[in-house]
Amino acid sequence: MKQKNLLEIKELSVGFKSDNSTINVLNDISLDIKKNEILGIAGESGSGKSVLALSTLKLLPKHSFINKGSILFENRDILSLNEKEMQKIRGKEIGIIFQDPSSSLSPLLKIRKQIKEAILFHSKKDSKEIEEESIRILEKLNIKDAKQKLNSYPYELSGGLKQRIIIAISIMQSAKLIIADEPTTALDVTTQAQILDIFKKIKEEGTSILFISHNLGVINKICDRVAIIYASNIVEEGATDDIFSSPKHPYTKALLKAIPELTTKKKKLDTIAGQILIPSLYGNFCHFHNRCPFAFERCRNEKPKLKIVDRNRKVACFLEDKK
Repeated sequence: MKQKNLLEIKELSVGFKSDNSTINVLNDISLDIKKNEILGIAGESGSGKSVLALSTLKLLPKHSFINKGSILFENRDILSLNEKEMQKIRGKEIGIIFQDPSSSLSPLLKIRKQIKEAILFHSKKDSKEIEEESIRILEKLNIKDAKQKLNSYPYELSGGLKQRIIIAISIMQSAKLIIADEPTTALDVTTQAQILDIFKKIKEEGTSILFISHNLGVINKICDRVAIIYASNIVEEGATDDIFSSPKHPYTKALLKAIPELTTKKKKLDTIAGQILIPSLYGNFCHFHNRCPFAFERCRNEKPKLKIVDRNRKVACFLEDKK
């Protein structure tokens, strides 16, 4: 039986107003996340990953607009909900973890009070219940002296501890989906590994995760499926094992080739020539053609569509048509 989707993004296009013009930053994005699944979104900075995350919770800045598309969460169209309705979903049903946990925590309030306020917004639990559950969850996340940490200010905690506090708040509110936007970028390797283990445990307990990162090594360790995004478009999507063992899109191949390998004697690290297009230059052509060694005339005059090519693998590349 086909597994039911928790989140479905259909043909989403997002733009920003700039002076007298508008600039598209996401184009025809279609994705789904199943229950109890981790979907990775990977790509270079400026590809549109964070815009996608913010769109899912209607947290885009005022100068942005949705050109078209829908975002269905348990068959409810997020984009049709008003702010009061969204407040019932944010945190409670969909949690979000940002790259810098300090931006999500007030430096003026102790951790205990911040957790309490977040929980009370969606719950009628009393202070004693929240305190006991906070300690239990923090200990579950391998935080030693949990009671003492609740009495700390954010500036007294390391980046890894603050990130776990944010994760704990999502768990305590029983979020069905957690959006993690570059949650391990600012952490050292050891702490990063610990945070990834926590995400795996959360998934095993039934929570789905949209995991956004430019680090393919991290994506490979944690995600069930991957969508590669480049300059506002998804260019390849499939199971993590398939993407990493046999990438099909030239951009995916270039990203994987650029991952450092400690087991080889290569002196020079592979890089992707050229620069990613800025949004004002997006057009009806393959956005990767100016950096692609395999580009031909059609790539410069027509935009490839994302379509299934093999075992539910989706690719947007005219080279697949040639095959």
